[in-house]
Amino acid sequence: MPEFTAPGLGRQSNLVTIDVDLKKNASGVLYALGGSGGGVSLFMDDGILKYEYNMLLLDRYKAASDAPLSDGHHTIEVETTIESLEQSGEVVTGEVVIRVDGDEVADPITIEQVVIGAFSASETFDVGTDLGAPVSLDYADFAPFEFDESDGTIHTVKVELGDSMERIPTSEDMSNEDFWDIIIQQLEKHYSSK
Repeated sequence: MPEFTAPGLGRQSNLVTIDVDLKKNASGVLYALGGSGGGVSLFMDDGILKYEYNMLLLDRYKAASDAPLSDGHHTIEVETTIESLEQSGEVVTGEVVIRVDGDEVADPITIEQVVIGAFSASETFDVGTDLGAPVSLDYADFAPFEFDESDGTIHTVKVELGDSMERIPTSEDMSNEDFWDIIIQQLEKHYSSK
């Protein structure tokens, strides 16, 4: 699904719930939005559940389960809380909490700067693979890093969007120039806060 029609996982509070059956040492992407220039990805790596928020190549925020997940049925939740633009002032921040079967499996991560526009103009939202350029360098050599029948079965991926952030215009609503203006503003904010 093209990013401009996909849920705004990188810029809006959300809860993603994955109903999955895992096999031992599963490896592959559960979902990914964006690409190597910026995006979010949740994936399995030899049984370890991993998450990455790639902030336009400038920062990579990562979390990983403390231990491999057991084989069998699991409910995985990724809850992202992003402050509203009014709350944040200059820089929008966020927090990501990852749970498996109701228990937190990794330390929460703080995203020090959220991309308030799109990650890209040409990437996609994918389930079970990361098409195009990979979000994470952790699996770049194995792209598209498919989660296939040898890893288990993804039954459903449910996305619930929060309302903490006002609607950000999508690429359908803006010109190419406006899109790049947002990206440049993000870069300027990033470097001015360092």
